[in-house]
Amino acid sequence: MVKKCDSIPKNSPPVEIKPKKKKNYLNNKDMLAELRKCHENDRMTEEFAKMIMLLAERYGSRYEYSDYSPHIEDMKSVAVANVVRAWRSFDLALYNNPFAYFTQAIKHTFWQYVSQEKKHRINRDTILVSMGELPSDTYMEDYQKEQAELKKIRLDALADDIIDDSGLDDIDIEEEYGDDDDTEQK
Repeated sequence: MVKKCDSIPKNSPPVEIKPKKKKNYLNNKDMLAELRKCHENDRMTEEFAKMIMLLAERYGSRYEYSDYSPHIEDMKSVAVANVVRAWRSFDLALYNNPFAYFTQAIKHTFWQYVSQEKKHRINRDTILVSMGELPSDTYMEDYQKEQAELKKIRLDALADDIIDDSGLDDIDIEEEYGDDDDTEQK
């Protein structure tokens, strides 16, 4: 599309204006149309695979996963593999938002990966501690928090035992000091 401007001298060549790019990186309408093609052919198309990879790539770039930089590529790969395995479960008759559906699938895959990674880290650190080595900083921070909570629980229990043993709960204050209402009436 060629458009002429009034402020440009008449001897200059015409200015070409490029069409605006789409605002969203994935369009739900396009994704739904591509998914229909996949269901009709009973085979995932290359375009739909690119959409899923782009979705996983963008989801993996979220701030909450910035600490997982050594694992982020694995997380994306596992998420894409999970969607590739389960894309047929999207029911076109019931749902019309594949973007949200597959985003949730990718999100849950990321959560599962983080949970498994945490279990592996705890097991590794437990083995390191049993061997007399230093564990990771995260393990030490968690251990110190746990110890502080246990100390607080023990102190609370000890305070409860002291109060119970002192017999202060059994004293009826009105019997000891009398009823305040009676003294005011006299």
